[in-house]
Amino acid sequence: MDTEDHQESAGKPGHHSPDGHSDGHGEHGHGHGHEGWFHQLRYLKHAPRLWTAPINEALVKLIAPGPGERVLDVGAGMGPAVLAASALVGDGRVFAVDPSPLMRGIMRFRRTSRRLGDRVVVFKGKAEDLPLESASVDAAWSINCVHHWGDDEKACRELGRVVRPGGRLVLLDEQFSDPTHPRHDSYDSSRRGQPGFFHEIDTDRLARLLEEAGFGIDRCGDERVGGAPVKLVWAVRRSDATDSQ
Repeated sequence: MDTEDHQESAGKPGHHSPDGHSDGHGEHGHGHGHEGWFHQLRYLKHAPRLWTAPINEALVKLIAPGPGERVLDVGAGMGPAVLAASALVGDGRVFAVDPSPLMRGIMRFRRTSRRLGDRVVVFKGKAEDLPLESASVDAAWSINCVHHWGDDEKACRELGRVVRPGGRLVLLDEQFSDPTHPRHDSYDSSRRGQPGFFHEIDTDRLARLLEEAGFGIDRCGDERVGGAPVKLVWAVRRSDATDSQ
């Protein structure tokens, strides 16, 4: 058992054990158990595209992890953003959190194949219950996962807990319903409202919840990242904020 597997099984000292989290996930790997293994196989069908997703690499450039920083990917999936960030943090750490055992297994394989060692740490977890210490990360992000959150209020509080004062946060979901999106043709409007469907997130609500969790909001709304239309919230943890839990 490697270090990350041990941490995953034992839980984090002083906080919730991640063992109680659902192993299920939505169509894109980050839901809460209602989709099951059938949709994990559907997810794998898209593996060649998701292996090096441009939107992930563009977001990492946007958040710009620096040498020595500890950064967090919430709902990391197959890890394209994790690998991009690992090239920038030097002797820092990239924490990859995902509820799916399949996705975590793929990330461990990629970590081993890249010989990244303990630069990448893989955890079982979800946005509402992050297996990390308070004020332990310099930056965090979540890509195409916010629409899967079961409790966005709790998720924002958790992000407020783990991001240090002055740390930065980006929440981003692609707008596949936008005709200008490169993958708009594969968008199926008939599935609207079904589990795993990419509904548009409410950035104003997220901004309000993040403000309540101790963040200041720098940007909020419709943008283009990596050549695609997105809903985005960029926030910075206030230096005067206290632990939100």
